[in-house]
Amino acid sequence: MTNGEAPSVARPGPTGLLVAANLVYAMVLMFFAYIPHIPEPLGVRVPDVVSHGVAYGLQALLLLLLLSRLTSPVLAAFGACLGTALFGGLTEVVQLLQPTRATQLSDLGADCVGAAVAVAVGLAVLLQHRDGMNER
Repeated sequence: MTNGEAPSVARPGPTGLLVAANLVYAMVLMFFAYIPHIPEPLGVRVPDVVSHGVAYGLQALLLLLLLSRLTSPVLAAFGACLGTALFGGLTEVVQLLQPTRATQLSDLGADCVGAAVAVAVGLAVLLQHRDGMNER
């Protein structure tokens, strides 16, 4: 705190915001995993596996962004896929507690596929951005 500067903990940095975004999004996913009936967005019927792929793909991207600030992009990609797969498995187990919901292996598969596709795209963008920064 020299030259009248505020301490860095006075405002959240990008890493703190990414942690918060990951936590909030995980809570939203867990909420939708547990409620008896998930409303159709805008009245449009979306196949369950598509919903899972998109939802967990977004979770994987958020996790990739966070982890890439803490480790190499490749390790971040591995961690994002693994973390998302584990969380997808947890949400399927939680559905066992809800009598009106069913645990399905196809949902977990869609979670993993969505995560893998999103992480592949996200990793390509991260590596391209890093290479572009190194050329300057």
